[in-house]
Amino acid sequence: MNRLIGLLALLWLNFSPLWAQKDRDSLRVPLFTEEQLANQPIYTNLPQAYRVYHKVYRLSLKGTGGYYGKITGLPYDIDSLLNLQSLSVINESLDNLPWAIGKLPSLQQLYLSGNKFTAIPDTVFCLKNLKRLDLRANQLTHISERIGELTELEFLYFNDNPQLNFIPTEALGKLKKLKYLNLKHTKIPREQAQKVQKLLPHTKVEFF
Repeated sequence: MNRLIGLLALLWLNFSPLWAQKDRDSLRVPLFTEEQLANQPIYTNLPQAYRVYHKVYRLSLKGTGGYYGKITGLPYDIDSLLNLQSLSVINESLDNLPWAIGKLPSLQQLYLSGNKFTAIPDTVFCLKNLKRLDLRANQLTHISERIGELTELEFLYFNDNPQLNFIPTEALGKLKKLKYLNLKHTKIPREQAQKVQKLLPHTKVEFF
């Protein structure tokens, strides 16, 4: 019964008229600092999260275990969690993300390590408040120049992607707020990593 109520609430949010959208916008909260966000509860159950959609700031999803229990996709209505600021899906089987991810304007942290991404999904580049992006231990082969659009990034993890052999140095050089970049255990040429370090002298770049 509770699950049905949650689904009905989602339908109302997605298909109600403009006045309802204005009401939805009134439920938005300001961005938390990293310390404030760390003190918020972590939701691990989507039906439960949808029931209190406007109070969910941190979401961590895990599969049930075993090959067939891995998470292979995220729901296309995940943007219903309009105040979501941290999303974690680690050691699963994701290789893409729904466009709805890019409609989460408050998302500051995206943890996707240990999945099957070969490239950063385009929808990620819509996250203009993103500060942490963790894509370590995936199957990345290259990084799009659009990475330079994420100008709020402070922490960026590409390490442990053994097939990654190219980074767009000029695009990365636009990330003036970047504090840390990890390129360890990749095939990134030393010269590229050093160029990024030169462009971002206040960033700690690890590449050995």
